[in-house]
Amino acid sequence: MCIRDRVSTQSTWGKEKMSLSKGKGFEDKTLLYLGLATYATLGLYIAYDIWDKYRRRKAKKDQPESRPRLQSENEPAEQPELGEVRRKTMPALQLRHSSTGSEFPIFKICITGGPCAGKTSALSFLNEKLSERGFKVFTVPETPTLTMQGGGMIIMGNLTQDKIIRFQTLLIKTQMNMEDYFVDLAILNGQPAVVLCDRGVMDPSAYMTPEQFQALLDEQGWNKVSLRDRRYDLVIHMVTAADGAEEYYTLANNQARYENDLSVAIETDRKTQNAWVGHPHLMIIDNTTEKGFDKKLSRVLESIGKALGLPTASKFFRKFLIQIDAGEFKLPSDIRFERFQVEEMFLKKERTGATSSIRKRGQNGNYTYSQTTRLPPNEKGERVEIKRQLSAREYLTLYNQRDESLMILHKERITFLVASQPYILDIFLNGSDRLAILRVETDKSDTNLKLPPFLNINREVTHDDAFSSYAIAQRGATEKKQ
Repeated sequence: MCIRDRVSTQSTWGKEKMSLSKGKGFEDKTLLYLGLATYATLGLYIAYDIWDKYRRRKAKKDQPESRPRLQSENEPAEQPELGEVRRKTMPALQLRHSSTGSEFPIFKICITGGPCAGKTSALSFLNEKLSERGFKVFTVPETPTLTMQGGGMIIMGNLTQDKIIRFQTLLIKTQMNMEDYFVDLAILNGQPAVVLCDRGVMDPSAYMTPEQFQALLDEQGWNKVSLRDRRYDLVIHMVTAADGAEEYYTLANNQARYENDLSVAIETDRKTQNAWVGHPHLMIIDNTTEKGFDKKLSRVLESIGKALGLPTASKFFRKFLIQIDAGEFKLPSDIRFERFQVEEMFLKKERTGATSSIRKRGQNGNYTYSQTTRLPPNEKGERVEIKRQLSAREYLTLYNQRDESLMILHKERITFLVASQPYILDIFLNGSDRLAILRVETDKSDTNLKLPPFLNINREVTHDDAFSSYAIAQRGATEKKQ
């Protein structure tokens, strides 16, 4: 089996394999090429959207309504439509996606990864499977690909530092405009939608020095929280075939790929992973947990299903009690990590037994807001957890609906990567005991999940309700009264 992908854009984000004449006025030429390529692509997408709607109406008219849905190999015989799941489980306010103002839920998901990871094949697979489940699917094309097709490739190694920053700024701005355009199309479409982004705006940081990327942020008035955390509901990183599926790594199906050495491809992959450390929902799909590209695609689909609110097995979520010393917790110097301040509180319980919490998460004075609703497990023991981003105004409105009998939780949250596995360490700052809980979102089995060796693991508390945030908020409120 060979992973067949379109022309990789690693070389466009990167340094070596880029070729456009440098010199005076190159920025204007690049802008022109980007503009022409963007408008041409948008025209094609609009034409395709019109044709697709016509085709669907005709198919619906010509075929009986009872025709069966297509199913994946391991999919249960019946799956509820995602839109219907949300209508039945969430109040009307939660059907709205705060960042868009749409009446229907619109989810924005970034699919990124290393060279020869199967990213483009995954986008095609997801388009088909999510459409079967009742979503209108939009795919945002990759800006570096448009740049290449428009003739706007450059030799990064020949550019000054100022021009490197300028070029990467152009890429990020164009990517943002493309994403916003397709989100607006999704709003106009008037039905539940998923916007799949072919790469995301943090990817260029993997091909710049930290100082260069910080200069870019400062010049544009941007920050990591707004670029990394607010723009995407989920980030999926597909690991390069060079790491764990070496026999399938090839340059033959990609004339632009330059990582002809496996170690270079793995290094590129690691840099891209690190670019997304800190995103609240980062999933890394490797090649070793389950062998075979079909299984890799299924794991991508399962991860997205969880983010969209489908019932999922508890294997996606595990918790461990950690023992830490007093004072600031420090990680080894070679571990990439991000620190956040988190404020979490619970709303008054619903009659259905669902618990809902709102969260304010900040870094360097910049904040994101979110709501998580957890439904009781179904008859199969599967958990349904529905998350959505909030605006600051919505957060304040829900703040007034909080359950005042429970303590507001204040945490220091540290997110980090070890061996391509994201971890979240929550250190509770209020309450009598200094709790530290390691949270892992994973699809790895007990034997495959290897916990960081530098942590002092006390025990696993995944199924111990005493260590749920709700129980901790209850205990804190009781202690406060005493």
